[in-house]
Amino acid sequence: MKGMNVIKRILWSTVLLYISGPLPGQAATINWTNMAGGDWGVASNWEPNQLPGSADTAVIGAPGTYTVTLNGSATIGELTVGGTDGQQTMACAAGATLNASNSTVNTNGIMTLNGDTFLGGSLTINGQLNWYGDYSATVSTISGNVTVGSNGVVVVEPGSCNIIAGILTNAGTINISMAGFQLSGDGTNGGLFVNLAGGLVHFQNDCADIFGVTGNEVIANEGTILSGYSGGLMNIAAFINNGTVDAEGGCFALSQTREPATLLSGSGTYIGAGTNLICGTATLMGTLITSNLDLPPEGILVGSNGVIAGVMYSSGGTMSGTLTIATNGVLVVTDAGATITGILTNAGTINMGSPRLDGDGVTGGLLVNLPGAVMSFQIGDELTVYGTTGNEVVVNQGTVLSSNDGAGFWNLATVNNSGTVDVESGTLYLCGNSTLGSGTLHFGIRGSNDYGAIWLPGNPAPLGGAISASLENGYIPAPGSSFAVVTYGSYTGSFSSFNLPPIVQWQSDYGASALALNAVHSVAPTNSCPQWCGNGSFQFTFNATSGVGYVLEASSDMIHWIALGATNTNATGVATMIDTNAWAWPDRFYRLQIVNPQGSVRPAN
Repeated sequence: MKGMNVIKRILWSTVLLYISGPLPGQAATINWTNMAGGDWGVASNWEPNQLPGSADTAVIGAPGTYTVTLNGSATIGELTVGGTDGQQTMACAAGATLNASNSTVNTNGIMTLNGDTFLGGSLTINGQLNWYGDYSATVSTISGNVTVGSNGVVVVEPGSCNIIAGILTNAGTINISMAGFQLSGDGTNGGLFVNLAGGLVHFQNDCADIFGVTGNEVIANEGTILSGYSGGLMNIAAFINNGTVDAEGGCFALSQTREPATLLSGSGTYIGAGTNLICGTATLMGTLITSNLDLPPEGILVGSNGVIAGVMYSSGGTMSGTLTIATNGVLVVTDAGATITGILTNAGTINMGSPRLDGDGVTGGLLVNLPGAVMSFQIGDELTVYGTTGNEVVVNQGTVLSSNDGAGFWNLATVNNSGTVDVESGTLYLCGNSTLGSGTLHFGIRGSNDYGAIWLPGNPAPLGGAISASLENGYIPAPGSSFAVVTYGSYTGSFSSFNLPPIVQWQSDYGASALALNAVHSVAPTNSCPQWCGNGSFQFTFNATSGVGYVLEASSDMIHWIALGATNTNATGVATMIDTNAWAWPDRFYRLQIVNPQGSVRPAN
C-alpha cells in the first residue's frame, strides 16, 4: 500500500506539471531573455525555451540594448518590441518573412526591415521603424495596416521597391530618403496613406517620392508634407490636402504619370521657397491655397468648380474645366505656352504672360474678369491673350490694366467690356469685334509722348462707353497738346461721356484715324483780394476751375512747407482760405497746391 501511494503521488505531480505548461495549440507569451541579443531561431534565447508559435505573443522587452535578428521565416500571433529600460531592436534580415496578426513597437523599441523582407499583419509604431530597401528587383513589403503614433518615427532609406499594401496612418514623423516607397491597393482598403493633423512627412533627398503601384492609390494630408528637394507624389488617383505642402527647395510634384487625372481636393496650403508642381493631369475640386504652385508645360489642371487662392504660376501648362481665381488669388502666367481650354473666372488678379485661349467661347476658351478683379499686362514685352480658333471670348467686368506696349487681345471672337480698360502707357490692342458697351476706357497721361492708347482694328471700329484720363507724375499739358488715345481705321458710333482732369480744359476730336484729346488751355488759379484781417489772420480769395481741390501751404523760408488747409472751388470757381496764425510770423510765404481727381498734390501757383 505504501508503494502504491508513492506511485499515485508521482503520477499526480506529472499531471500537474503537464497541465501547468502550455497546451498544444494554446496561445502563450514567449519572452526574449538573451540581453546580448542574438538569433530569433534559437530556442534557448526565449523563456520558455521554445520558439514563438503561430498563436503565441513574442515579447522582446528585457532590459538592455541589443538586437534580435530574424534570418528566416516566422509565423506568430502577436509581436511586442520595446521594454521599459534600454533599447531593443527587432531586425528582419534580407529575405526574412514575419507574419503576425499584430505587431507593436513601443517607445524604446526599434524594428528594422531590410531588403526583400515581408511583414504580414498590422503594425503600430510608437518607437521607430527603419525600412531599408535596395534598387534591385526584390520587393520589401508590409502587407497590413501601419499606424505611426504621435511619438513614432519611420525612416525610409534608399530603396525603390518598398511597398505598403495596407492603410498607412501617420500621426508622427516619416522621413523619406531617395526613391521613397510605394503604395499598393484600391485606395480604400489598401493603398491609402493618411497623414493626420500634427503628422510630418519629410522628403529628405532628391528623387524621393511616394508612388502608386496601380494608379488607384490615395493620399490624404491633414498635417505637413515637407520637402527641400525634387520629388513628389506620383501615379496616385487622388491627393486630398487639408494640411500643408511646404516645398522649401527644388520642385515637388503633386501628380505625375497618372491617367486619368489625379484628383486634387481639400482646402490645404501649398507653400515654401521651392516650387510645388503639377507635372501630370490633376482635377481640382474645392479650394487650393498656394504661394508656389506651378503648372509647367507637361501639367494639366482640370477644374471641377475648383478655386485657386493665394499665388499660382502657369509656366506653360493647360487649365481646363471650370476654375476660379479667388478674390485673394493671383495667377501669374509666365510662359506663352500657357493655355486655357475651359472657363476661367477671375475674382482676384491675373498677371498676363501671353496665354492662349482655346475653345468655342461658351464651354471653353472663355475668360471672365469679374467686378473688382484685375487682369494686368505689365511684366514682359508684347503680352497678349491669343485665341487659337478665333471663337474665344473675353468678358471684362472688372479692370484690365496695361503699361506694356503691344499688349492686347488677338484673334478672339470678341472682348465684351462693361468694366474698365486702363492703359497707363504704351498701346493696348483690342480685337476687331470688341464691344465697349457700358464700360470705360481710361488713359494715363505722363507727358506729350508718354501716355496710354488703345488700338481698335475693326473697320469700322464700334465706339461706345465712357472715356476717362488722369494726369500722372505732376504733368500738366501745355495748351495745344494733343493725345491720340484711341486709334482705328474707321469708326462708327461715339463715346457717351468724357471724365477728364479739370485742371485742363479739353476738347475731344474724332479724327479719321484716331480720337484725340486736345488740351485747350490750363486753368491756373488767380489770387484776388488778399487781405489782412484784424484778428491776426490773412485771407485769400482765388478764382479757378469749378470743383477742383486745392491745398494752401505756408513757409517762413520757402524750403519747408506746411499745409494749412484744403478746399474745393464752388460752382462759380471761387474759393476762400484763411491763415489764422499769420500774426505769429515776421515773414510768411504762401503757395497753392492742386489736388487732382486721383488724390495727388501738384504745384499750382
